[in-house]
Amino acid sequence: MADEILKSKHAFGSLENLDAAIQAKKIDAYDILFLDGETDPKIGWIDKNGKKVIVPSCEGLNEAEVDEKMNAAISSSNSYTDEKISPVLEEVERSLEEVEHKIKTYTDEQLEAILDTMTIVEF
Repeated sequence: MADEILKSKHAFGSLENLDAAIQAKKIDAYDILFLDGETDPKIGWIDKNGKKVIVPSCEGLNEAEVDEKMNAAISSSNSYTDEKISPVLEEVERSLEEVEHKIKTYTDEQLEAILDTMTIVEF
């Protein structure tokens, strides 16, 4: 999982072009999405099953409201109930800790090679 996260692409585009970008294989699992919109930009990702997870705009919200929206997005993307969200968030935290630990074991050359694979995609 750590390598997949490290190789995630940052994809910038519009919600309207998202499906075409997936079909064209410009973006895939673990990629982070930054979707433009004149009044309602969004962020999201492609989960490990290839499902789009789009987080509603958080502009103007306080931290608790942002957390609520993120939890709702995770919940709906995985069909989890509220009782199951906490373990999912814990798994995300463990995955990030795994990435952090793995990064510390890489040589400078390995880190450079990984960073070279990080791609910005526009669609």
